Amino acid sequence: MSSKDIRQRLLQSSGSVPYEGLTEDSDIQTLAGYAHSKYGQLVWWTLVLLTGGLLYILNRWLPVLQLQLCYTRTSLTKAEFVAVHMKTGVVEVERVQHQRTATGEESDRGLRYFVHRHQRYHFDPDTSQFKTVQGLEGVPFETLQSMSKVAAPIDSVRAEQEAVHGPNAIIVEVPPIGVLLYREVLNPFYIFQVFAIVLWCFEDYFFFAACILGVSAISAGVSLYETRRNLTRLRNMVNFHGHINRLMAGVDNPTSSKTVDMSELVPGDIVQIPANGELNFDALLLVGSCVVNEAMLTGESVPMTKSAIPRTIAGNYLPEAHKGFTIFGGTHILYCRTSVVLAMVVRTGYTTSKGELIRSILYPAPTRFRFYVDSLYFVVILFFFGIAGLVYAAIVLKDNDVNINKIVVRSLDVVTLVVPPALPAALAMGIAVALFRLRRSRIFCTSPPRVNVAGKVKVCCFDKTGTLTNEGLELWGVHPASHGQFTDVVSRLADFNDSVVRAFATCHSLAILPSITSAQVEYVGDPMEVELFRLLDWELTDDAQNERTFVTPKAAAGRGAASATPPPLVIIKRFPFVASLRRMSVIYTERAALDRDPLQPLTLVVKGAPEELRNLCVRASLPEDYDELFREYSQQGYRLIAVASRNLGSMTRAQVDALEREEVEKDLTFVCLIILQNKVKPASKAVIQELNLAKLRTIMITGDNVYTAC
Repeated sequence: MSSKDIRQRLLQSSGSVPYEGLTEDSDIQTLAGYAHSKYGQLVWWTLVLLTGGLLYILNRWLPVLQLQLCYTRTSLTKAEFVAVHMKTGVVEVERVQHQRTATGEESDRGLRYFVHRHQRYHFDPDTSQFKTVQGLEGVPFETLQSMSKVAAPIDSVRAEQEAVHGPNAIIVEVPPIGVLLYREVLNPFYIFQVFAIVLWCFEDYFFFAACILGVSAISAGVSLYETRRNLTRLRNMVNFHGHINRLMAGVDNPTSSKTVDMSELVPGDIVQIPANGELNFDALLLVGSCVVNEAMLTGESVPMTKSAIPRTIAGNYLPEAHKGFTIFGGTHILYCRTSVVLAMVVRTGYTTSKGELIRSILYPAPTRFRFYVDSLYFVVILFFFGIAGLVYAAIVLKDNDVNINKIVVRSLDVVTLVVPPALPAALAMGIAVALFRLRRSRIFCTSPPRVNVAGKVKVCCFDKTGTLTNEGLELWGVHPASHGQFTDVVSRLADFNDSVVRAFATCHSLAILPSITSAQVEYVGDPMEVELFRLLDWELTDDAQNERTFVTPKAAAGRGAASATPPPLVIIKRFPFVASLRRMSVIYTERAALDRDPLQPLTLVVKGAPEELRNLCVRASLPEDYDELFREYSQQGYRLIAVASRNLGSMTRAQVDALEREEVEKDLTFVCLIILQNKVKPASKAVIQELNLAKLRTIMITGDNVYTAC
């Protein structure tokens, strides 16, 4: 296989997309190719010397000046530099880098790429375009499963992959103080301030000039210190080193592995997930199951269970749409539910979810407020008034036979009176004080000018569950149904009927997390499911190796006639919760039935939004006042979960494994409505009242039913 074929395969397998197609996810509008011009460089530096460096300063604000003078426009095929035109109007110039392939072919020109804001763009000779490399997004599951069974690539192909994807590392560069100072002082306001200070020194206003210089230096120093300090903190936070076992012969031979540094991994590698540790790459689970903590990425402290992709899954793989099968970089592995957990690396470095998060911190989206636009117009208008005053003063002073040197100084002095030179110093000092106050509250900012944005906030949006209300849900009651009629609301375990008990015991996605300090186990999953399962006082045994979960009732004490103790049950298949479907389901049988072939009796239990399950149930099983009670409970602020079931009869284990949820989640029998309450935190009311007094609009964001939210 030639280097060209290898490169093309890598670009195709990585789901590359032309930059023209990144209208929604990319800030890039167009790319333009440029070549180096020696004559242009000579002209540029000559003009810089003739203007006393003024042209160099202007280029800092308008980089197109040097671009037009020093470079000649060419095609992307021959480009030595690429001008990246952002949608915000900003133009950034990046150098095209060349890297020869490991094949050693003389005719091979190697890989051409440039890096823009930590994102790699590789040149595709067939389309004459630069394309982003996003890992294995969008690749069909069938292809990924085939890739997982082949041996690791040879060294030459691996070198090619490393050249395409770059190192698996998130490196935050902390610029030296000199570079940060250079960026800070080349602000138009600071340049104008330097001009004013020099002018005042000619007029012997040394004390005033020294005061302005001192205030400006202190404010700039504080700003630089905070920026560098926060960047250093961010770098230390994302800095990661670790080792992992990489499989050499595919998932069919997990014993053949090699311990490598995680920085050497590339998309397509098969690795063994450690029982306890952190990953710095996004991976698709192929074998086994594990429990992870994604608090670093999502802020949710509830551990999540990740399972392997089903053997019969179809479609294209999208990490954000298939979160239940994806371990994201930056998450912590708490517990491996199976003895062996294997995964395929799908994204590395800055293309991971953690990398995208860090990029958004380093390069925040630009904000344009009417206030800033009006302020700029105001300064421009004042400047023109100053120019007019300068001309008028020069004419008047000349008519009065004033010395030419004094005419120049006095005329320029008019400009400093119209546009206050102390304005940037005052603004910088205000930002410095704000940063100090924020730091005392453990709030850090990597871009000090963004502090001014906080003063323009008019709307505060809050998540509901866990923010305005308590993290967990409490069971208020269960409203069961029988033969198409609602019965009395019950809240005690002794009053639950057999169908409700079985639904509570089986219809969940709970896993167990062994405790290090005690013999007890911790249930991991949705807080609501944990609450309902603990209420039953059952025991859960996880047999993820055989893809089943045992649930066993404890002593029957405390149960009444309505809740005769069911036999031990075993969950043999789960259909996970899908946000678009707003439901989850499980298939269970009695533990004693595991020895039977086929398995019988099999029962499907579905749990989800009442308005969704209403359409899946047999009409005769739905009470006539279903919609009325649903609306009534919702308007009282309760959260409702509907439960329904279906008898599946008997099937072999192979038939159960091949079932799709669309085949079984229909013709259901309605079981009950679970009524939950989520109490408001004591501090929420005072905070909302304080925001209302400050004339700030408050908005609650929730996925609950609209009646519950109101």
